[in-house]
Amino acid sequence: RRGRKSGKKRMSTIATLTANWNNAIWNELRHKRAIDTVPNDFLEAIEGVGAGLANFGRMLHNYALGHKLMPFPIMGDMMWPRIGHRPMSRTVTEIDHLKLVEQARDPNQRSYRLYVRNNPDTTREEWRDDWVNWLWFLWFTGASSADAANMKAENIKWGEGVLEYQRGKWQKPEEHAPVRVAIQRDGQFEKLLNSLPRIGNLFPVLSRSITSNRASAMGRFAEGAGIPHLTPHGYRFAFAERARKGGMSAED
Repeated sequence: RRGRKSGKKRMSTIATLTANWNNAIWNELRHKRAIDTVPNDFLEAIEGVGAGLANFGRMLHNYALGHKLMPFPIMGDMMWPRIGHRPMSRTVTEIDHLKLVEQARDPNQRSYRLYVRNNPDTTREEWRDDWVNWLWFLWFTGASSADAANMKAENIKWGEGVLEYQRGKWQKPEEHAPVRVAIQRDGQFEKLLNSLPRIGNLFPVLSRSITSNRASAMGRFAEGAGIPHLTPHGYRFAFAERARKGGMSAED
């Protein structure tokens, strides 16, 4: 937790703030003079992004104003988009999953257009392929959004028949046994892994996005599929339920 006395932040918090700051949506604003900046510059930058990035933009604006780094507010409080409360995540059923995959297969999804706008060296087809594969990866592993998006080919231990990785949220990984997911021979999971890159990131373009962006995109996919709101965390619930039905304990 963040310490009141020391003011220290968890490494994961620092990483999130750094990723937010480095996000390409701010490129048009980075070197623009405050006197030349208008509200629409902020509104265009945060169009279609997740709540985390939108709130980060507001935090930057208010920080600069509060520390006298700019003489006047560019965005009034009422001008910022309201970030409504989203329902808590629920279990992703198999039907939900297949509908999400079907939505993700459409390269014309608004989410992909936004991704390409902020990452002009990528294509909508690349984002589509990563999203489809990532959804299946979540279904087979129950990994967290960030752990799955940042997974590397080196985590696949083909000789042992397992996927092995350390949770990103562990502050002291050495104190935890790594997560190990079995790879069934000739199974669907093995076929998926064989279709992914052999070195480096398994999801090269999706690894550029942050957790809040992926959650927002999944919410849009769910809306397009006509199913209740879903988040990537729902895949963890789904995997846990299937594991329990299969006789596994929570410790396993």
